Amino acid sequence: MHINSVTKKNTTENINQRQLSRIDFKVHVDSTEANKIKNYVASLDGVDGTHFNIPEGIFTYSYKMNKQNSKVVFEKVMQLGNYDAHIFTISAADAQAMGGCPMKINDHSFSAYLTAYVTKFLN
Repeated sequence: MHINSVTKKNTTENINQRQLSRIDFKVHVDSTEANKIKNYVASLDGVDGTHFNIPEGIFTYSYKMNKQNSKVVFEKVMQLGNYDAHIFTISAADAQAMGGCPMKINDHSFSAYLTAYVTKFLN
């Protein structure tokens, strides 16, 4: 689904409409607390996907930019509990090197070849 969503042709429905954001937790969050955060954020207007990588302390979520923003979500998560966390931001140099996709490590990786193939196939 991810490959399809990032490779499909641009339409007025998907151009600059959705965003993926990440919150990094500096201390361990147990599964009960992680589920509490996931469920709360999933209930926010405009949020359409959540994932909590508990071992790494990384929480990601996707949302419609015209209905939500990362700072508001972060502030609401911080109101749920006393968490030591921060919004993940990527440097301009890393963003340019990765072409805007945090999963693109290099152009010669298997995922890069697979994404190029699927893009060519779908378009």
